[in-house]
Amino acid sequence: MPISWRSTADWLANAAILATCGVIIWTLLSRGQSTTEAGAPVALVPGFKAGERAEDLPGVRYEQSAKTLLLYVRSTCSYCTASMPFYSKLAAAGPGHGVRLVAVSSEPTESAEKYFQAHQVKLDRIVSHAGGPLGTPTIVLVNGMGVVMRVWVGKQPLQGEEDVWRALE
Repeated sequence: MPISWRSTADWLANAAILATCGVIIWTLLSRGQSTTEAGAPVALVPGFKAGERAEDLPGVRYEQSAKTLLLYVRSTCSYCTASMPFYSKLAAAGPGHGVRLVAVSSEPTESAEKYFQAHQVKLDRIVSHAGGPLGTPTIVLVNGMGVVMRVWVGKQPLQGEEDVWRALE
C-alpha cells in the first residue's frame, strides 16, 4: 500500500509536536539548577556565568560598592513574591555587609517600585530593563569590577538562602 502525502505530513507534524514537548520538558527540568560555582555553566541564564562581565544596567555602576546583588524579578511571578521575605532580610542586612541591592525588572520602574513597597523591601535602586535571565527570580552577585561572582536561579530553599548569605561575607 503506497504512503500518501497526507499521512507523511501528519507523521511529520506529530514528530515536530513531540520534539517541541521534549524541549519544553527538558527546559523545565533544567531550571532545577539553583546555584553555580565559578566556572560552572549556568543553565538557562545567558550572560550570567561566574567570572564573566555582568550586563550593563542603566544607572548601575558596579564600582560604587564591593558587591552588588542583582534581584531579577517580575510582579506577576509567584516565586518572586514567595522570595520577598528573604529579599527583605537581604535588604536590611545589605549595608552592614557592604552590599548594594538592585532590583531589575522587565516591567516599568513605577510598577516594580510599588511591588517592592507592597512587600516592604527597601532597595538601593530599581531598574527597568528588558534583558536579563529567562526566568525569575534570579539573584546575581557582582563584584566591584563588574564581574559575576555567583548566580542563584529560582526561589531559594533554606540551603540556597544560607549559600547567598555565605557569599556576601
